Amino acid sequence: MDLKQHVVRYDPADVRAWQAGKYELLKRSRASEFIKQILVEEATRRRRARRAAGRSGDRRFFGEAFVAAHRAFAHRAGWYGSFQWLSVQAWCASRRPPARGYPARFREALDKYVLNLRDTQSREAILRSLLGGKHAAAPDLWLFTGSEHRFIEVKLPGDRLRDSQLAGLALIAVVLRTAHPVSVEVVSLVHGDATGGGLSDGERAGFMRFCEALTSSPSAGKRQRREWRWREATVDRRREHIELRCRDASRAGSEEWVHVALVGTPVRSVFPVQWIGDADAASRLRYAENSISTSSSMLQSIQIPVTHGTTPCTTAAPRQTCTRTFIGPTSRRRTPEHRRRSQSRRLERVMSAYSSAPNVGLQPTAAGVILSRRG
Repeated sequence: MDLKQHVVRYDPADVRAWQAGKYELLKRSRASEFIKQILVEEATRRRRARRAAGRSGDRRFFGEAFVAAHRAFAHRAGWYGSFQWLSVQAWCASRRPPARGYPARFREALDKYVLNLRDTQSREAILRSLLGGKHAAAPDLWLFTGSEHRFIEVKLPGDRLRDSQLAGLALIAVVLRTAHPVSVEVVSLVHGDATGGGLSDGERAGFMRFCEALTSSPSAGKRQRREWRWREATVDRRREHIELRCRDASRAGSEEWVHVALVGTPVRSVFPVQWIGDADAASRLRYAENSISTSSSMLQSIQIPVTHGTTPCTTAAPRQTCTRTFIGPTSRRRTPEHRRRSQSRRLERVMSAYSSAPNVGLQPTAAGVILSRRG
């Protein structure tokens, strides 16, 4: 959890050229096309707005452009991180991606390189109480060298690091995971023969305070458990789904399996369930103790207890009931291995949601799993 610092000198003439709308410093550099395009567009838009208001151009975006163009920060790919990707769930891979433009390209980079964005965002809530309800801010630049991801906050003379920026750097340093090493850095730009720059003792202490809050949290190193739920809805049989069939295990020799429900793809942690068959079978599956044991060889090791929502077991159902699952059609674009992993994850989610159902006892058997009522 080291916060690196760099002090880099720049020529004041470069700032004056930037304020005049001359962006050759960046355009002629080896910075990534993403950084070149977005910074030039943003700087041009800002300069036009200021001129329309009767004001001259300013140095906004100069620091990010100077660092991205500097040979000490050479990179294979790079992005300007003006998006709230550390806190807004829309940036996660499970959400619908932006249609086009810079947000879509930035989302592609997140999906390609970041392994635990959802977990990172969930841990960001730990820092919010220390920030007075504000969100952790993402750093200015994200540079990938081919062997390292560098997340950089750039400061010009007179600038100071806000707590939200320190929190964002700490969150990345402690939680964010990629296939390559990650570093968090602060680059202080100074002009001419000026002295100073670098991190103050207070800023470094603030960074360490946020790191300690993340590492000492009870959820440190653990992914927060999602709450999975059921709701009644129509399930499309043409898409991937699970069929639930049940039989009365208390009746010796009974091999009659009754088709009672379809379970579709979950949306926002909610499984759609369509009840079919006779009302008595559906009632047993909803309110009695049940289990799922798959007949598919690739899922045979997964057994899942099932209840419907949080409705208590109040009906006079048979003491033991068990169910069997059948995997329905899947998309032809998926490989068999992809389908196997997807189906396994779905069944594991059901197990996570309902393995602690009240008044239910789990009894593994050679043929599957039987649930019986406790008490």
